[in-house]
Amino acid sequence: MARSGSTSSGWLVVDYPSYGACQGKPTRETVQDAVSALPKYLNCTPKQLLPTLGTFSHSIGCAAALEIAATLDMKRSVIVALFTSMQAMAAGYVTPLLTVFCVTVLTIAFR
Repeated sequence: MARSGSTSSGWLVVDYPSYGACQGKPTRETVQDAVSALPKYLNCTPKQLLPTLGTFSHSIGCAAALEIAATLDMKRSVIVALFTSMQAMAAGYVTPLLTVFCVTVLTIAFR
């Protein structure tokens, strides 16, 4: 977590599990486990944490950051180069039928 200039706010820099420097399996459950551990990791209660915290993410980390923000009802998120799913990415490049095929192949490949 990085703190802004004020002690009254902070930013959680989020990456998707198994991408970048983030370890773990790339699943929604792994993201939810991280959400559950956040107050303990930051040594505070959820009530202390939420009013001051936002998320910052890039690329596929945006999916995890938005999941965390929605789960915790955070009011601030900075997302750069939004990438929320393999299907969303493929849809921008191929026809719908091919999108289903590509998503299926990519899902099997990244399990």
